[in-house]
Amino acid sequence: MQRERFRDELGVGLVFFLPLFAKKYFIHRAPDFFDWRTGDFEFPAEPGMLAAASRQVWLSGDYEQYCQLSATERRTKILEIRELIAEQQQTPDQQQQLWFELGNLLIAGQQYEEAIASYDQALAVKPDKHEAWYNKACVYALQGNAPLALDHLQRAIELAPKKYRDMAKTDADFASLRDQPRFQALVTVDRGWRASVWCRQLIKVVAKLGSLPTVH
Repeated sequence: MQRERFRDELGVGLVFFLPLFAKKYFIHRAPDFFDWRTGDFEFPAEPGMLAAASRQVWLSGDYEQYCQLSATERRTKILEIRELIAEQQQTPDQQQQLWFELGNLLIAGQQYEEAIASYDQALAVKPDKHEAWYNKACVYALQGNAPLALDHLQRAIELAPKKYRDMAKTDADFASLRDQPRFQALVTVDRGWRASVWCRQLIKVVAKLGSLPTVH
């Protein structure tokens, strides 16, 4: 009754121009408010404006700042990025950048499975996106999944050796892997030392088996 009284006494119509993420936010958080409407129209974003908005997201993206966001602020940011990804005029390259940025935002909120899914979306468009391989390695390490963490770290190092060898050596996300021979081999440049590590690992495997398998 209050809504109808307000409408009748106001005497004018109200028009709200909202970005798609804000509309979805209202649908989720204030369904009664959204239901009080006589029309709902969506307008596709102009390609130039869409490109500028997408670029602003990944250029201004900062993981440390993401960690400082409140849960509500982070949720709003997630909706904003998802809206940009879903735009009809969006290009694959811009989408993969946005998926990557969304993954970073989700890691900051410790939403690890969703972050992995976002990085996978970025890699589906750009398989050699080394940043996504590295960040997935970090997520798996935080989850305690050493094999997948090392597999993804290896791929990142293959794509950008110096960058990720140096980063991984001091990255706190890999603290649980620091003493593992495979991790040490991945971050070490000395090929001879790396080969010796792999040989020691092979010797341990052979010792468990009792003998080398026979090749026919």
